[in-house]
Amino acid sequence: MLRKMASSAAIADGMGGLSTPTPMPGGGQSQQTVLGGLFRRKASDSHHRISQIPRVLTFIHLLPVGVGATIGAGVYVLVGAAARERAGPALTLSFLLAGIAAALAALCYAEQASRCPSAGSAYHYAYTCVGEAVAWIVGWGLILEYGVGAAAVARGIAPNLATFAGGYDNLPWILHRIPVFDTGVELDPVAALMVVLVTVLLCYGIKESVTVQGVLVVMNGVVLSFVVVAGVVAGSRSGWEGYKQPGGYAPYGINGVFGGAAMVFFAYIGFDAVAATAEEVKKPQRDLPLGIGLSLLICGALYMAVAAVLVGLVPYHDINVDTPISSAFAAHGMPWAQYIVAGGALAALSTTLIGSLLPQPRVLMAMARDGLLPRWFSRLDPVNGTPTNATIVSGLVAAAMAFAMNIDELSGMVSVGTLLAFSVVSASVLILRYVPPEPPASTSTYTSPDPSVHDADLIAAAAVLNPPVSGGSAPHPPRPPLLHHRSLSEERLVTKDPLLGALQNLGNPPEGVPVLEGVRVLTRIGSAELRASMGSKEDAKRRQRAAWAISALSVSAPVMCLGAAGDGMPPWLRWVLGGLGLPSFLGSYLVLLLLPEDEGALTFGHAGGFQCPFVPTLPVASVAINVYFMVNLGLATWLRVGGWLLMGALIYALYGYQNSALGPPKGETELKTLGPRRRSWIGDLGYRWFSRSFAYLPQVNQDTEA
Repeated sequence: MLRKMASSAAIADGMGGLSTPTPMPGGGQSQQTVLGGLFRRKASDSHHRISQIPRVLTFIHLLPVGVGATIGAGVYVLVGAAARERAGPALTLSFLLAGIAAALAALCYAEQASRCPSAGSAYHYAYTCVGEAVAWIVGWGLILEYGVGAAAVARGIAPNLATFAGGYDNLPWILHRIPVFDTGVELDPVAALMVVLVTVLLCYGIKESVTVQGVLVVMNGVVLSFVVVAGVVAGSRSGWEGYKQPGGYAPYGINGVFGGAAMVFFAYIGFDAVAATAEEVKKPQRDLPLGIGLSLLICGALYMAVAAVLVGLVPYHDINVDTPISSAFAAHGMPWAQYIVAGGALAALSTTLIGSLLPQPRVLMAMARDGLLPRWFSRLDPVNGTPTNATIVSGLVAAAMAFAMNIDELSGMVSVGTLLAFSVVSASVLILRYVPPEPPASTSTYTSPDPSVHDADLIAAAAVLNPPVSGGSAPHPPRPPLLHHRSLSEERLVTKDPLLGALQNLGNPPEGVPVLEGVRVLTRIGSAELRASMGSKEDAKRRQRAAWAISALSVSAPVMCLGAAGDGMPPWLRWVLGGLGLPSFLGSYLVLLLLPEDEGALTFGHAGGFQCPFVPTLPVASVAINVYFMVNLGLATWLRVGGWLLMGALIYALYGYQNSALGPPKGETELKTLGPRRRSWIGDLGYRWFSRSFAYLPQVNQDTEA
């Protein structure tokens, strides 16, 4: 239900003064600037209310999706580097802290997935809560994350196969990497073949893909369980010498524990793949939060168990960084365990490959349905309902990268896409709780909280002021009750304001005092409107404060984290950034802490599902942690990411912005001020691009299917 007060509507859709769509005579809509077009938002349930994708997945299917995408081969290598260089025997504590940090983002994901289940995942959440431009950046980053991640995982398969052959040189020639002259690039046919095979599997059907994923996850789980059990046996025999080192449990101190947590945090990335299957889940409001939460819990338990065993078997300074688990077992007389570990690593690589290639076409499909990419990507297979076109393109691009590119230097870009999505999803939870984009179903406006309040008074007024003409003998029809419901907020307003109380008493005189029925009815209507007007103004002020606080928090977080993590900066610059960012960040958090949540949060999206606890503290902490990790990725990584985002910005400006499903119909935004003068084809192309990009665009906050 639209708000009556324009100021309240502006804050509801604003985050900067943007206004919600205003109905115009004839079914049109009001106009907005280009800046408003960048922040146009779609309705939370705008993803094809009648889903064209078969819903075949249950909670049992979601567990292998989340666990398989999260537990990759990195656990077989990452534990060694983190223990030796950062945490020492306290690696288990580092995994615990990293798991808690990842759980903050996971809880925010769980609420958004429950409220707005869509294949677009974080892209869709950003589109409904923040705006189109931010959603494009998130979606473009996810495309990079899944594509480069799949290629990187695929190129790790051949080295693990070499373990079974007794060394890389003993592999069949067809499995060897082929060096390209002196360029440093090596062609990897095994990686490309694996990507193609997984792509074919995903085209065959989601249920079949998840079944294969489940088998591989079980294999990986069995191997990790073997590592834990065999490690406990070996450690008990040797006396757990790793825990008896002179440096104690935390030889690198508390900084080493947190440094290890920052290193192993990326081992928890992958649970967001569960959210991408939202439109294929039978009961998304229940199963998606469970799938996300339990996947992360299982992964955290396995990580901590493996870490506890490894650092106890071998002194942390003697751990082999390249093959930590295999070397630890070899040191205890079990060299044959390397084959079991290699088998687990292959299973983990395969599950991660599926986990990377499964969400990417669904993000492409969601962006194409919204018009930001060609709609060809949104076409579904008529038999199994999978986004075949998007899957094939994603697979071919990933196969090409895995075959011909040295993606070691690009691996950091994967983390940027993930952390950016985590940050935006966490901020989106703050937005939907304090300034939900869609006006709440129960507010203090004149047309709410109960439609019967206004309608009943109008009916009663009509009955009194326009009595039936039937010779005067027929009695008046019984008048319906004037006020069926009065919200608690109205009661507070009435009791606090003497004018409202007087108006209410005018329509409700003491018993025995005569009063004209029309006066009673019209007075109640007037007092209800006055109450609504005052309630809307207070609500608008509260929403405006919350909007400014969330905006300030989003801007100050990177400034604060850059000052805290900028090791290459001059000390004075770090102090300046910290002095500007930290007070603003904490002040914004305190403002949100003191403000009540908006009533619209109770009805935003699919209400009644999972809700993130401890708002705003938990989402604010998640934003700070993820932004801190982002600014620590290094300048070289950000330069590469900047190039990728620049390319995405050009695509959005030249195609996505103009073809958005929330944009105006074709031909309604042409500028007519240049006159009939003929232009060259180059000038005409520039004119068309300019006119479509910078003409006034209609307000949007509507279903993309409209």
